Amino acid sequence: YCALIDVCSRCRRVDLALNGLRIMLKQRSGANITNALPRNQQRPLPNEVGAWTAAINACGKSGRTDTALRLFRTMQSFGVKPNAVTCGCLSDCLLKSEPMRISETLEVLRYMKSEGLVPSEVMYTSLMDTATKVAVIENTNLRVTKDGLHVQVVE
Repeated sequence: YCALIDVCSRCRRVDLALNGLRIMLKQRSGANITNALPRNQQRPLPNEVGAWTAAINACGKSGRTDTALRLFRTMQSFGVKPNAVTCGCLSDCLLKSEPMRISETLEVLRYMKSEGLVPSEVMYTSLMDTATKVAVIENTNLRVTKDGLHVQVVE
């Protein structure tokens, strides 16, 4: 499902990407129908987190940041935990949205911290690029330290 959703995204067909996710969820519920377990206790399909990540990325790249956030929050209710790649995709689309969605990005970073997820170098670069842009807009100096994600804008 990851490849299907990703290809739909690359063709700028977010509607089809989301349909791919829905098909996967229907298959999952059909496979678990004999158990009659609540959806958050059902066993995820192989690489299901990748399919959710691809759908979040598709929505984010097409400007549907509200849908991307909703998917991020919903996937956990299906028993699928977002990983560092999922969080990176979501934070990247939030930081590139107009206007920039700082509070939601902080929510993603707090989730990562609570789950012990380590941001990738790409995510660090995206965060630093955004901090630099904010510092230029605010007409301030920027000081970046190496202890975690600590970025301080100094006036």
